[in-house]
Amino acid sequence: MVLGNAIYFLVIMPLLPAAGRHGIARIDLGRLIDFWVCLVVFGLIELVRRRKRAGAGTK
Repeated sequence: MVLGNAIYFLVIMPLLPAAGRHGIARIDLGRLIDFWVCLVVFGLIELVRRRKRAGAGTK
């Protein structure tokens, strides 16, 4: 998810200590944090989409 990656790389990663930053072609803590951010963004988008669909069905 591009939005999740943008949030991680532009906002969160500069605030993390070196151990929490994602390195190139490595499996590290930064990759796990990046994945979690993407998952949260996807979940929020899905939540908004379902609420819109549920609200449209009641009208």
